[in-house]
Amino acid sequence: MTWCTLLPWTNPVANGVLNPGPKSWGTTFVVVPTDGIALRGVLGLANTQVNGSFTVRSCCGYSTNDIKFTIFNVDFSDSRDYGAIVDGLSFSWNTGNSEKYEMHFDNGWGQICDGNGCYPDPLSPSSHNKTIVLNVREVAPANFSSLLTKSNIILGVAAALGVGLALSGVVILRERRIRERQDPA
Repeated sequence: MTWCTLLPWTNPVANGVLNPGPKSWGTTFVVVPTDGIALRGVLGLANTQVNGSFTVRSCCGYSTNDIKFTIFNVDFSDSRDYGAIVDGLSFSWNTGNSEKYEMHFDNGWGQICDGNGCYPDPLSPSSHNKTIVLNVREVAPANFSSLLTKSNIILGVAAALGVGLALSGVVILRERRIRERQDPA
């Protein structure tokens, strides 16, 4: 399985801006026979609605435009295996409590495996390169609960600790200056 990070990496707490508006993106990539492509992204917001579609195009004169497709939350809380898709698919996914999701495009069928490994079966009509044209639209909710993700909570605690330490330092320096003025020694 080949891993690609093709989704936009966003985090409204780290960026200091809550931008729950829709984000759209698209990409085209090739899935070689006996392999797959996994696309993963960190959205920074839970309960993001992901709507997408893709088409499958075969190369080299083959007419079998098929691919296996699965989408899931990377915290393993939810998944949907669409199985074999022919020509294309429109899908919809809600990330639930997760701030991450992953899509797998698997072209692993139509292969021969032996003691030397796996390789494409020249007799299988599915054993060839497939080009995927993917379009995705992510709509993040504009509510406070969508910010309550693990990474955002960790960032918030770290920021609060940093501010607390900085304020403590200011108070200690102020108290030291006051004592120095009162005790000119």
